[in-house]
Amino acid sequence: MALSFAHPELLAFALLGLVPLAIHLFNRQRARPKPFAAIDFLLRSKRRTARALRLRKFLLFCARTLLLLAIPLALARPHFVESTAAAKPTGPRATAIAFDTSLSMRAIEDGTSRFERARALAIDALHTLPYADPVTLVDCAANAEAPLPLSFDRGALVQQLQSLAATFETQDLTSCLQRAARALAESALPAKRILFATDLTQAGLNLDVPAPSVQLPDGSSVQPDIVLLDAALNTDEPLANAAISSLDIEPIASIGPRAYRFAIAVQNHSGKAIADLPVRLRIDGEVVAKGFLDVPAHQSALQILTHRFTQSGPTSGVVEIDSDALQADDSFYFTLDVPRQVRALLVNGSPNPVRFLDEAFFVQAALDAQGSVVRATVRQADALDLAEEIASFDVVILLNVRDVSEALAISLQAFVEAGGGMFIALGDQVDADAFNDRLAPLLPRLLRLVKTAAHTPARLAHIDLAHPALELFAGEEAQSLLAANFSRYFLLESAPKAASRTLASFDDGAPALIEHQVGKGRVLLFTSTLDRAWTDLPIRTGFLPLMQRLMGLLSRTLEVTHSAPSRVGEPRMFSAGLTSGQAAIVLSEIQTPTQAIVSFDAAPVLEDDATPRFEATTTPGIYAVSGMTDGKPTRLPRFDFAVNVDSLESDLRRIDVAEFKTWFGQTHVTRRTTDGSLDADSEGWPLWSLLLCGALLCFVAECLLLKRH
Repeated sequence: MALSFAHPELLAFALLGLVPLAIHLFNRQRARPKPFAAIDFLLRSKRRTARALRLRKFLLFCARTLLLLAIPLALARPHFVESTAAAKPTGPRATAIAFDTSLSMRAIEDGTSRFERARALAIDALHTLPYADPVTLVDCAANAEAPLPLSFDRGALVQQLQSLAATFETQDLTSCLQRAARALAESALPAKRILFATDLTQAGLNLDVPAPSVQLPDGSSVQPDIVLLDAALNTDEPLANAAISSLDIEPIASIGPRAYRFAIAVQNHSGKAIADLPVRLRIDGEVVAKGFLDVPAHQSALQILTHRFTQSGPTSGVVEIDSDALQADDSFYFTLDVPRQVRALLVNGSPNPVRFLDEAFFVQAALDAQGSVVRATVRQADALDLAEEIASFDVVILLNVRDVSEALAISLQAFVEAGGGMFIALGDQVDADAFNDRLAPLLPRLLRLVKTAAHTPARLAHIDLAHPALELFAGEEAQSLLAANFSRYFLLESAPKAASRTLASFDDGAPALIEHQVGKGRVLLFTSTLDRAWTDLPIRTGFLPLMQRLMGLLSRTLEVTHSAPSRVGEPRMFSAGLTSGQAAIVLSEIQTPTQAIVSFDAAPVLEDDATPRFEATTTPGIYAVSGMTDGKPTRLPRFDFAVNVDSLESDLRRIDVAEFKTWFGQTHVTRRTTDGSLDADSEGWPLWSLLLCGALLCFVAECLLLKRH
């Protein structure tokens, strides 16, 4: 056993124990005796009680001396530790300060963040280290620079500590300790020490792997001593914290166009239930919806908010709850590109006074359904000069049109090449030769002849569910299309064009729906009808979403959806969904939530080019993207993206200190608390509390002796 002191400098006050001795020696000085008869009688009487008085004075002297000695000794906090002199090297120690800068260190306790307390503990510990100990600093951040070589310059190390900042990311603290051990391996000193500044939350430490050790040049390893600089004030219970863990955004057709449902999941990480927690939806800085949520202890709850946007286009927002100990996870940012209204021109090639027999009836009903962003206008094929109207629409739909004029064919080709969308549905009125002659550049394949199902109706056997327009029908939803019956459909030439893609085919292999890229636009060819003449598809449940998805594809609004946010520290991949025929877009700079401008070089965002990526996602919030379009600088709001913190760091539960000691080895761990004192558990048997009790007993004894005296 060895005796150690947490504050050895306070031992100087033990000299106060000499004060009673000095008073005693001073009082022993006697005056020169002078004979006096009456006094002589009293002195002879006093000698009879001298022995009792001498014992009482001796006890009073001892009580006062022990009282003045016990108090400074107790303040110095002596404790017995198990002697490891035979196992541990003596002399200077190479020291590394491993500093946890993860999100949990931003938690506020008693008005101060854990990060600031950890920094104060690290600076204080640095000042108390012997000047013969070389020291280095290891930042636990994932993108931190390699630690500097071990140095004796305490001033430079303090500046490094002052320059550290708490991050918003989750950090692998086990790897950080391993990096600190590797930094210590560069020193030839046999004694090693790691000062670990952390709040000891469970998110960053993995105790299932071996504890870090320092590899020596001779191939052996040594376990470093660990001084745990504990930044948490409340070590008995986890700090109460509620966090927004996820956000799902979906359109609500029942409310109307541009209406969305926001499903907000809130996780309660405390041991007490939360009642009436306000949840707000903020769009462009303004609160547009609000609700209240009850969250049971250690559980999550879902709050649904709705909002209908008045305008289309890219927008951004945030859902938030009231601030608590960890403010960074009380907000969840998002970006949303609200679809614009799509104008569709339905060219009816087979009108009928009976409404449900009209060629455009089912298509118009599907596009004008509640919540749809498509507004359909119906024109008869021979009623107007369609060539003059096409430019004012986004999509042109030819429904069983017999033929097109040469002027209309030229207008349609120019319309599609400029970025418009065109849908062609065939039928019994279609003149295949006329279509092949005038619309050949727009057709994915030339038309041949009509096939009639002989005995049983034909059905769709293959649907390209990987296509963005059809991915909605993955799983059981595909049955609404696969169950449709077809009595007749057009057969096409077997040789497809280079820019075409078959999206659906019949059970005999004949194409049912083909996509064709023409310039900046698309053409979709459906080989059957969109009324009840050749198929019952229009009365199937999948018809309405199919038509709306195809219109979104043709109008280039299908990709305009909720962009999934990134996590702090994750690179942002830019997948614009643009085709190689569109204008070249080069991303040039991004404005971060801190208003900093970050420039980067990126290849043009085209379908056949490398996808650009952005690495500096270090702060939660909205990142605004700018770039060049056809050589002209412009804001690119559709590329804006949101970054949020990882909810893993929101759980502030701590690893048990005893478990941490066991991982490293009990004799290798010292825990220093936020008041700068050493944890008695980690150092052996405490004596300072016993000394305080002894001082109290000495004080009581002195009072009793004086009273009897």
